[in-house]
Amino acid sequence: TSSWGVSKVALAARVVVSAAAMDPVNFCVGMVAHRLAHAQAGEAESELGIAGYRLQQGLRTARDKIVSIYTIGLCFWPVVHSLNNSVVPVQWRVLLLNCSSLGWMTWMSSQMHGDPLQPCLIRSSHYG
Repeated sequence: TSSWGVSKVALAARVVVSAAAMDPVNFCVGMVAHRLAHAQAGEAESELGIAGYRLQQGLRTARDKIVSIYTIGLCFWPVVHSLNNSVVPVQWRVLLLNCSSLGWMTWMSSQMHGDPLQPCLIRSSHYG
């Protein structure tokens, strides 16, 4: 049994269900919410209004990027949940999940905006 007092099979089932059912929904909601919150330069208003346009763009972004983001999420979240539920002491579990979520959301944001270092690297290459 794990430190939660449940069997390793039950723990594995929780991780699999989370990865199969919850992660795709969470990732799509995150991408759409990000698009709704951040306007792009030169964004045109549609017949639905600016919010409707952003929603359409968010849904398109989610459709275009879900496979790559979900694939990377399958490498990250099952490991985090497995370690969290089997190795991390109870009093530190929330902290581990919050730190992991912060890292994940930072990475997701960089995926939504492109490579944030590229403009810096291009500018610095002109100086040396």
